Amino acid sequence: MVNSRRKGACGERSAAAYLNSLLGFTARRAQQHSGTETSADLIVPETPLLWWEVKRVQKLNIPQAMEKAGEQCGERVPVLMHRRNGGEWLLTLRLRDAEAVASSLGRRE
Repeated sequence: MVNSRRKGACGERSAAAYLNSLLGFTARRAQQHSGTETSADLIVPETPLLWWEVKRVQKLNIPQAMEKAGEQCGERVPVLMHRRNGGEWLLTLRLRDAEAVASSLGRRE
């Protein structure tokens, strides 16, 4: 359990660093206490409408992860950032949320 928690924290820091370097954001890992699920994995002030969920696992059940993020996100839009060991970061979102995500990421007209 400790190793998976450490791997998760490392994945969250890596995801934040990637968003920061790729998009110039000020993403950081959220402070999660006692296993509570009341905050997203990443805090990204530039995208207040998005709920950033981070998974760094070899075998991810994407529909299940998105369902859980959807249950936790409240009024925000769930975005799943995930990667395998040694793989590149991938982004998963519901198609119905694509316009909101594009707007939140600063889409240019």
